[in-house]
Amino acid sequence: MLLRHIPALVALTSTAVIANPANATDMPGLDDVRIPDILTATRLRQGQADTPASMTVLDREFIRASGIRNLPELFRFVPGMSVGSRDGYNYVVSYHGTNFVDSRRMQVLVDGRSVYSTGLANVSWMDLPISLDDIERIEITRGPNASTYGANAFLGTINIITRHPQDTERLALQTRQGDGGVEDYQLRYSGGHELAHWRVTLASRHDNGFDHKADGFTDRRDSNDQWFTNGQLTLTPDDSWTIDLRAGYKTGTYTEDAFDPSMQTYPDFDSTVEFVSASAEKILEAHTLKATGYYRRERIEQEWVACLPPILFSTNLAALYLRNTNYVEALLDGINPFGSGGSSEDDALAIATLMDYAAMGGPAAPDSCGLANQDTIQTRQHMELQDTWTVSDQLRIVSGMSVRRDEQDSETYLGGKVAEDSIQVFAHAEYRLTDRWVFNIGGLYEDEESTDNTFSPRAAVNVHIAPGHTLRAVYSEAWRTPDIFENHADWSYTVYGLSPTVLGNRSARYFATAQAPGGLENERIQ
Repeated sequence: MLLRHIPALVALTSTAVIANPANATDMPGLDDVRIPDILTATRLRQGQADTPASMTVLDREFIRASGIRNLPELFRFVPGMSVGSRDGYNYVVSYHGTNFVDSRRMQVLVDGRSVYSTGLANVSWMDLPISLDDIERIEITRGPNASTYGANAFLGTINIITRHPQDTERLALQTRQGDGGVEDYQLRYSGGHELAHWRVTLASRHDNGFDHKADGFTDRRDSNDQWFTNGQLTLTPDDSWTIDLRAGYKTGTYTEDAFDPSMQTYPDFDSTVEFVSASAEKILEAHTLKATGYYRRERIEQEWVACLPPILFSTNLAALYLRNTNYVEALLDGINPFGSGGSSEDDALAIATLMDYAAMGGPAAPDSCGLANQDTIQTRQHMELQDTWTVSDQLRIVSGMSVRRDEQDSETYLGGKVAEDSIQVFAHAEYRLTDRWVFNIGGLYEDEESTDNTFSPRAAVNVHIAPGHTLRAVYSEAWRTPDIFENHADWSYTVYGLSPTVLGNRSARYFATAQAPGGLENERIQ
């Protein structure tokens, strides 16, 4: 299930610029070339030709010109990115096509705030409370970036940077309507004065998803109806202080087809996401200090009516399933399992299951119906301190540390609540030997509660051989740690309000369960 090792690779890497040159700055030694500054690769503001990674930048003008409605579709323009859609609302974005079901192995940030869910190791792209019109640019690191952002920046990093309130229109109203039930509305207001600027966006999105299932004619249920709001307040008490306060809220309802024959109602679900964040930056003589903190909560409520034969709620059948699935398959298929190599304990549980079957009414027992769910709540609390030190015109160093707590609460997936704490310590240095030679070296050490500690280094040399031409040689290592569900899964379905009751019980657990072995190894790439 996990990638054990990908062979080492030291390679010359490439740069892709999909950006408006008017937003760029000059690079030393390359007076005839204008390349946008990059923040994501190392946490230092660098010219794109100086970064120790292959980068793609999608700027605001390009995003607007693309005419794209949904954020994930933009990444089709990024070399090596694969974009698919499991449903009309459920996008999967991966680098080099390594993910089929979830957007994992890639860190995704909004203004430096991670939206990657470590509970289920995915990114809910349609649950991001952000409008395309509020995006200033998107920086994509195409390659391992764990030396900057830690585990899960395994194959790359996407950093979505929103517009400063001072750069937005004072009042903007936008609407879009089209085929497939597309109906979007957006209202944005911004304002401010010398010491404070603010922006508030309120928007809604609706569409009917795909028209048909894979057979080409059966109607498909995957519409979405959502609305969100976000806001930003930027305070500048003086030239040396900048304080940013942000908050957002999103709620949506999604329709979904039944994925099991026992379902008597559709498993439509509601999703709610909320966040608050704050950062304060202080510029000193040679240092820039920055403190950041945020809280993010994602709630999914998904339930349906399931009707099943009462024997499938037998506790003896569930115990036998954990011991010997072959016995269970034989019993449910009406085959005599005895004498087929099972233990005496297996035989005893099989006999007890047959006794339950008789007590429940045997083959004449009607199906028992009740409510099942896949509800889950995921939260993240993150605090970070960072120092950027300009030692000289040639040498700059960024360093810092962060602490984080991730929690997932789900009776279905985990049998309750599981929390994971982690600590990161990072540092990166850029040394400009001459205008043509630039060296980068850095690393990040991460201590996670339920996995092995990791260290992710990176070293690079960039040589500006001619205006517009740079050779870059990079060596890096990265890790992806198992998510909470992978390490702690206790996956089972409890059905409530059963009618008729099962042996007098109004709630019971479905016999089939899945439990994680724990102690999974980290994925590693060099």
